[in-house]
Amino acid sequence: MFMLFSRGQVSAPIELFVAVIIMALSMSIAFYVMSQTQSAQCADQLRADMRSFSQKLLDVSLGSPPTSRDVSIRMAKCGDIEIKAIRLVHYDKAVYCRNCPNAAGQCWQIIPVSYNPKSKTYNPLFDAITCVDMPAAVALTQSNALGCVDLSADPCPPENELPPDFDAGDREGYRCGGVIDEGIDYSTIGQSGSRVWAIKLTKDRPVGAGSASVINICAVDPRERREEG
Repeated sequence: MFMLFSRGQVSAPIELFVAVIIMALSMSIAFYVMSQTQSAQCADQLRADMRSFSQKLLDVSLGSPPTSRDVSIRMAKCGDIEIKAIRLVHYDKAVYCRNCPNAAGQCWQIIPVSYNPKSKTYNPLFDAITCVDMPAAVALTQSNALGCVDLSADPCPPENELPPDFDAGDREGYRCGGVIDEGIDYSTIGQSGSRVWAIKLTKDRPVGAGSASVINICAVDPRERREEG
């Protein structure tokens, strides 16, 4: 009788220890699954934002001046990946347009970009790159309206938004930490203070006969607009 009682006393802490380990593992798995789900939802929202941006650009490009559209873009943080910039770019080489089904040797793309502090490079999020089926003869320009932020003509965000440790160290023919420079024109929007941009796209009249259509881009941080008001 004494032996049975002693064994019970010994086994009780072991069973409790095993139960604690199982519970800890279950909680770890649950948190991991939750984190992965949230990251997937965040990525889905980012792709939806890019598709909306693409459609608004197309609408404005096909409209008559002064056609305009408003779009909201969130520089999301999906798990370990944080969006630091959005590039608007036109490629005139088919090699860059493989993922654009309607491209005829050239294409417009919206490219979300993240920053890798280890390699000190800005890298595109390939699964969120979105094609814009608008004509090649379109010029994107920064709006001069009051409150519109500066855009960058480089693949990087504007100079004042680059991280302190950023050192592109580019070889000849490259820009912004390894992006091939072939005379490609970029309009790059950097991250806002609240990670949200309220963007207004407006069709403008071409300057002269035969000139390209012009779309003015005005990006404003809604939080700063509210604070100024």
